[in-house]
Amino acid sequence: MSNENNDFYIKDGMLEKYFGSESFVIIPEGVRKIGDYVFACCSLVSVTIPSSVAEIGDHAFSGCSRLVSITIPSGVTKLDRDVFSSCDSLKEIHYDGTRAQWLFELSGMQRVRLDISVYCSDGIAEPIPGDITELFIPEGVKSIGELALAGFRLLQFVKIPSTVTKINSLAFAGCKSLALVQIPESVTEIGAYAFHACNISRLSNTCLTVRDGLAIEDGVLLDCTRLSENVTIPDGVEKIGKWAFGECSPLASVTIPAGVRKIGERAFWYCTSLASVTIPEGVEEIGGYAFYDCTSLASVTIPEGVRKIGESAFAKCTSLASVTIPRSMTEIGNHVFNGCTSLTSVTIPGTVTKIGLCAFRSCTSLASVTIPGGVTGIGRSAFDGCTSLASVSIPESVTEIGEEAFDGCTSLASVTISEGVTKIGEAAFADCTSITSVIIPESVTEIHDVVFFACESLSSVTLPDGIPDIAREMFCGCRSLTSVSIPKSVTMICNGAFSHCWSLASVSIPEGVTEIGEGAFADCKSLKDIRYDGTHEQWAAVKMGENWTKDVPAKSIICTDGEVEL
Repeated sequence: MSNENNDFYIKDGMLEKYFGSESFVIIPEGVRKIGDYVFACCSLVSVTIPSSVAEIGDHAFSGCSRLVSITIPSGVTKLDRDVFSSCDSLKEIHYDGTRAQWLFELSGMQRVRLDISVYCSDGIAEPIPGDITELFIPEGVKSIGELALAGFRLLQFVKIPSTVTKINSLAFAGCKSLALVQIPESVTEIGAYAFHACNISRLSNTCLTVRDGLAIEDGVLLDCTRLSENVTIPDGVEKIGKWAFGECSPLASVTIPAGVRKIGERAFWYCTSLASVTIPEGVEEIGGYAFYDCTSLASVTIPEGVRKIGESAFAKCTSLASVTIPRSMTEIGNHVFNGCTSLTSVTIPGTVTKIGLCAFRSCTSLASVTIPGGVTGIGRSAFDGCTSLASVSIPESVTEIGEEAFDGCTSLASVTISEGVTKIGEAAFADCTSITSVIIPESVTEIHDVVFFACESLSSVTLPDGIPDIAREMFCGCRSLTSVSIPKSVTMICNGAFSHCWSLASVSIPEGVTEIGEGAFADCKSLKDIRYDGTHEQWAAVKMGENWTKDVPAKSIICTDGEVEL
């Protein structure tokens, strides 16, 4: 529903859009949240926020370069990402709460630039010194805000007063020297990752228990509260939770017990020192981004029984040289090994039926891959940029080769496409500069744009009967292509289809062609012989695109009943 003021669009208490252009804006009462980007890049000089607002969304005022000051009511409990980014004129914030509320309770206040003066009801809120080692949070504070004290790397000791009842998510995350926290009994809620990547070995509270630097509850390893080089996860753990060890950069090795069934999303995300991990029998699922950017991880054996590997699970593991995929897998998901630049070979079991989007993209050391007979689809960009891949054989079980599937595989010299493939997606083999010949089987009925774009070494190609056209720039830049037989089923030669084929000396156009697109044979410097399988009269009915024979030496078209000048 809309607010009476037409400058604002408010729905369910959220201000979603601002349509005005005023310099001085008063936000209506009743708004509980200012949505993402609502005032981004507006010409605001001043804004009044009502007491009903509790949250200010991502980039809400970003780019308001004329904004000089703003008043934030004490009811606001959270500032989201980059609320005041690029507010170059903003020099002061007036906050209706106390200094303690601003420093400790307001989630996201640390995202405010340090050069902005914050005027609270009891004075100016001076930032907490970055080199602080001990912190006594003052009485009266009721909660510790999300990220409120995150990243104080020298902080070793914190005492929390009895007035605090809640510690929010990530409150002390990344305080890598923090070894001791006195938490009163008044605290009844501790948010996720509140003490992530600190130096806390033991902690006991009614809502959080830590032993040996690990927070475990009901068989789920929730968090790593102490940065360690070597971690042994205790027996009894059945699941490694989401982001449990995320960004724990010192972690070099981890021992996972046999009882673990699932490794959660981002469980070891950005563990850049992790060189060794053994995934035990019994694990059934590896979550998305689980080992993303573990740049020291050199090898991994995925055991039998794993049925699912989530998106980007091992992406950007730049040291990963070998991987074993179990027969329990039926699909290699999207981006799973994307950017594994040291991966030299991979064995895909016969149980796999699908290779997902960007599954092996930019695996620049991957020299060989065997695609088993059960695979039915090769996803978009599955092997895009695998510059060491020398040959590939696509089995008859595959029905579709996705867009850009082998784009930029510059060492790919041999391609075998089996009968059974019906569709070759856009740019599937573009920039494969080493391919010399290719035979496309009769089963193929769709060949999309720029499939062989810039395949500079391609000298011969066999096209199937049944395709309706030569798609846009399908052979553009195939400088070694000397001749091509266009199937009789073709009715259209699209824009730039054979442009810049410098070695193409002759071509025969079937009589079923009704249209030749713009620049279809442009810059074919050797093309002296153009033949048309129909008569003069039929040729005259063909629709010609602009410059279809630009810079072509041929002077005429040879029809079945004589020549026609170009």
